[in-house]
Amino acid sequence: MRILIIVAAVTVAPFSLAFGQTEPPAKDSPGRGQYREFVPCKGDCLERAKALYKEINDYNARLQSKTVCESAYTVDQQNRYREERHRLSEKWRKLNAQCTKEQGCSIRLPPPLSRPTLSNKGPCKTDAVLAELKDKRDELEKELNALEAKAEHYDYICNAFSVYSPSVEVSAGAGIEVGGGVQVDFGAYCKVWATIRPGYIRAKKDALVDARRAVEDPPSDDFLRVVEPRIERVPVPAGVSSSVTGGYNAVNAQRAASAYLSAYVDALERFQGAEAADNGTAMRRQARAMARFAGSARTASRNAAQSWQAFERPWISALDRWSRAQGLTGKDGGRATVAERRAKALDALEKARRDGRISETVAMGAQRGIDFLFGERWPMVLADWRDGLKRSSPPAEAQFAAVLLDLARGIEEHIALRLELPKEATTRE
Repeated sequence: MRILIIVAAVTVAPFSLAFGQTEPPAKDSPGRGQYREFVPCKGDCLERAKALYKEINDYNARLQSKTVCESAYTVDQQNRYREERHRLSEKWRKLNAQCTKEQGCSIRLPPPLSRPTLSNKGPCKTDAVLAELKDKRDELEKELNALEAKAEHYDYICNAFSVYSPSVEVSAGAGIEVGGGVQVDFGAYCKVWATIRPGYIRAKKDALVDARRAVEDPPSDDFLRVVEPRIERVPVPAGVSSSVTGGYNAVNAQRAASAYLSAYVDALERFQGAEAADNGTAMRRQARAMARFAGSARTASRNAAQSWQAFERPWISALDRWSRAQGLTGKDGGRATVAERRAKALDALEKARRDGRISETVAMGAQRGIDFLFGERWPMVLADWRDGLKRSSPPAEAQFAAVLLDLARGIEEHIALRLELPKEATTRE
């Protein structure tokens, strides 16, 4: 993505040469405090001094007309500026010594050597944000990978429970009590999971695609209009529990977050097109839309994460209680008990297969699910899921949207700076 760096040009008045000065220098002169009599230099020394002063003035003008972003001011750059200042200082010292030796004259002290102006605002803020944006995009990808792995495990469990009813091992009813009068029926829960899983994962993947577009897509010439996000919502069935409602709400909020991210990227492309066309009105319009979409994406992403936790919490709590009752976790039971439970589950699987109640595809999935639930990794996986319910940090997607909001605000500063400057005072890098 191309972002322009806007800087104000600062005019540097040429430094006057006063080689024959016999009075103390003026109060505001670069040589103030040097109370010495200058013997005028002539001939070659005079010409060389003029050339050196011009070189120094040009160097100062170049630095004073340029803003360097703090985030981009590397050690190598600092060393280059330091070496250049040292080179010019040494050049003056050697010329002065040579002229004093050859002609018995002195040349006036040069003007102070400028340093680059550092900034962390406006376009420089944009540069820093872009680097952070790429980091957050990588975190978003990791979060999606973790979610897909978790979803695969959920699929395994539901496949296993499709042939093996776990509720009777814990309670007399169809569901498992998880506190607060809430009962979880694994069969009913798995049906809901099968319904909302595709939409939730798809929306997460769409968000990652838009995150990549945010730092890679080219400008668009359709910059006179502001795009409007298109959000397709899944209707929530009537009469379902609050936790199941949370699952549907998570899908809808996630779809909204993805739609706002997509709209943001479209607005960013249009902003770049308006920038290339030098259309200040369109630039402002698209930048405001970017800020609005980023804020909405952040809010929707947070809502999606909260709703998803409301959906997962009773499910994971029920799995935890079931695992303890089975002797898979906790102090009760042991590997012998686990082996017996696994054998019972496999017997149920074989009976369902013989009776023709399940397809071979479902049977294979159920086999993987039983191996997973009664395997050595299950206690660790379940513990990680429980810990995940306690984490309070915002999801990577919300963090990504927050960085996009910073980017939009930086671009708004960028525009204000650009439109306030005359064209000849605008530089692009």
